Amino acid sequence: MNRALLPIFIAATTFFRRRYTAQFRLFLGTVVLAFFPIWLFAAAGKKEVKIGIINLSSSAYDLTTIYLDYGTSPAYFNLEDAYKVFNPSPVVPQIYSLTTDSVECQNNGYGPFVSTAVIPLGFEVDSGGNYQIFCNLLDNIDPTSIVRLEDKFTGNFYDLRQGTFSFTVSHSTKNNSRFVLHISLPPLVSTTDATCSNNDGVIQINQDPSIAWNVCQLYDTTNTLVGSYNNVTGNFQFLGLPEGRYTIVYLYNTYVATQSIELNGFYVTNHIGASKVTATVGELVQFFSLTVNATQFFWDFGDGSQIYGIAFPQFNYMAPGNYMVVMRAFNQQGCEAYDTLFITIIEATGVSDVLALSATVYCNESEIIIKHLPEGNTQIQLFSTTGQLVHEQESKGAATTQISSSFLPKGIYLLHLQNGNALLTKRVILQ
Repeated sequence: MNRALLPIFIAATTFFRRRYTAQFRLFLGTVVLAFFPIWLFAAAGKKEVKIGIINLSSSAYDLTTIYLDYGTSPAYFNLEDAYKVFNPSPVVPQIYSLTTDSVECQNNGYGPFVSTAVIPLGFEVDSGGNYQIFCNLLDNIDPTSIVRLEDKFTGNFYDLRQGTFSFTVSHSTKNNSRFVLHISLPPLVSTTDATCSNNDGVIQINQDPSIAWNVCQLYDTTNTLVGSYNNVTGNFQFLGLPEGRYTIVYLYNTYVATQSIELNGFYVTNHIGASKVTATVGELVQFFSLTVNATQFFWDFGDGSQIYGIAFPQFNYMAPGNYMVVMRAFNQQGCEAYDTLFITIIEATGVSDVLALSATVYCNESEIIIKHLPEGNTQIQLFSTTGQLVHEQESKGAATTQISSSFLPKGIYLLHLQNGNALLTKRVILQ
């Protein structure tokens, strides 16, 4: 069907529908199904419930479907609803929903779902007796939506999540004014991140004003109760929260629903360590940090050397002594944390002296040349004066090896050699 003709078709069929009998509705519904493309109808994955009625004597039952959605496009038209076709069997009770203009529907699109859904229901029975109204497909509706049946005869509400509603009629009847289905909007939960102090996060709950929760509680990841409200109406907050995952528990009479909430934070924690806290002069030490929420790192190694931007630096000291290593971890939100570590550097002795005497190092325009290496594998590492590793290789038994220096900027570097327990560190000047 040409979409340009859609408004004309809608206006015409609405005119006819409001003026013709219920028998014509079946024909009109057939016409709509035949000519309207699928895109006009409720899409898969919608929020959907089925309301049923059952005759307790005969077990005969009937269903009507109600669709809810968070913003269907295009908007729902009454024409897309399926009219109720009444079962000719006298023992089968009938139930249906009513549109805003009181049309009896087998399928009824009540969307978009942006506030409490209030949906009139009608029923028809051919004899007096005991009946029940029940609700299926509730898993399609958010667990924090309360589905209630209002009985206008008694003025009471019945929670259909908790079971069926039973009623009795004394004779055959058709009634379009006794029952109303109420489906509450799920609470909208938002958060405010915890800042550097990590004790000021907020969980904000904006809830459907038609519902009053008996209890609303907040639990942390250890299942410790953090906060609680009783007889909750309107919007409310849980304040003073640290970063973490929380569970909100809602209680409505005997029905319980839960929500998991992740609350972020900006605070920083910092703990540093090293591969060893006692090392020899020139020996490479690996430093590491365990941080939370840090994006930048600043190391001060206590000998005047500093490294910025690296969480796991390597560094070697050129003189014996006791050094205090300080690391500052911080982020763009202005949160920071410090940690310190003490390291002892001693003179290298024994085999390392032999290596120092047997290896020589010199440079030319493009290479660093190392001669007189001992037997066995020698680990070769080149560091900037800030302790950053810029090159690494291994000499496997060769007495002479080279490092290409063409990729390095001119300046002073530290060359670290290790063969077993033997160590040697030399300053290298690239010109």
